[in-house]
Amino acid sequence: MVKGPVSAEVISVEYEGMMKEAGERAKIAPNIVIKLPITVDGLRAFASAKRPAGVKQNMTLSSSRCRR
Repeated sequence: MVKGPVSAEVISVEYEGMMKEAGERAKIAPNIVIKLPITVDGLRAFASAKRPAGVKQNMTLSSSRCRR
């Protein structure tokens, strides 16, 4: 088993599905880090699944090139 953090990405695009998947994945092992998308629902899920519940999380990197 991996000793360090292991990312487990949610595939749902809606808040309710993300929360369900996050809960399921967090139960797999104590070193699971839930990966959420940077979307409105992803940000909402990130805020809802805060550390008091013990859920570690990160978000996908989103970048764009500035065009002039």
